[in-house]
Parts: sequence; structure tokens; C-alpha cells
Amino acid sequence: MAAWRPTPAPEQRFTTQYLPFAHGNNIGMWRNTFDKLGGYDETMLGGGDDVDISWRVQQAGLTLGHAPEAMVAYRLRTTLRATWRQAVGYGRTSTEVYVKHRALGCRRLPLSMTWLSLMIVLRHNPVIPLTRTRIPTGLWVLHAGVLAGRIRASVRHRTFYV
Repeated sequence: MAAWRPTPAPEQRFTTQYLPFAHGNNIGMWRNTFDKLGGYDETMLGGGDDVDISWRVQQAGLTLGHAPEAMVAYRLRTTLRATWRQAVGYGRTSTEVYVKHRALGCRRLPLSMTWLSLMIVLRHNPVIPLTRTRIPTGLWVLHAGVLAGRIRASVRHRTFYV
């Protein structure tokens, strides 16, 4: 799974259409910063809490840093079902983070990214026998789950973040 999961180098951040973020499985901050920000938004558990707090750190005028000596062992999901659940959570909370931060300058995803996700999901569907799958099934599940989560949350929040 590690071969097909998109992960930046440790000293890099995950990029978004708005601000970069630190991955939540390996984030630390000073207690006074955490308290100043109001902690994690617990309504976003499932994938967006790390994006939200990283963005709030930067909106408060602080910066994200990197400690190369810090090490974390992260266990990737080992089944397609678990990957699906995680991906749907990512999609749902990405929409919720957008809704929360759009008044502060967060832009919608470019329509081209939505089309790309849709094309990947349709063109590489491993269930359709005529599809010539060129990507790992787990990566397809990840794309499809994120797209499904974004669609559901967009309907729920009456916004277009698909």
C-alpha cells in the first residue's frame, strides 16, 4: 500500500488549493498555541481535523515547522473496506474544512480536479470487466471514496465542493 499512497517527503507539507497542512499523525505544537487556537475541531474527526488546525495555525500568523529527528510509525489501512471508509471521511471533511474556511479565503477545488477524479473513478473501475485498470485497486478505492465523501458532504452543506 505504501507504494501507491500519495505521501510527500517528510520535510514537505501536504498541499491544498488554499494553504499547506501538516499530516495529523505526526503533528506537535506548543500548548499555548494549541490553547490559543481552541484545540482540534472535534466535529471534523476523520480526516480534516489536521488540515483545519494547520490552516488555523497559519491564519494566526504562525508557521508550520519540521523536526527531522522526530519519527512516527504510521500504520496504513490494510483492507480495501478500511481504505474506503478512510477515503470517504477524507472527502467529507475536506468539504467541511472548505465550508469553515471559505470566508477566510479558501477557494473551491478547481473544476479540472473534479473532472480528473471522476475520470479516474470511471475509467479505471476494477469492477467493470472491459476496463483496463492501470492503477492499483487500492488507489482507485481511495479516489472513489474521496469523491463519494465530497459529493455527500456537498449535498449536506448545500455547497459545490465536488
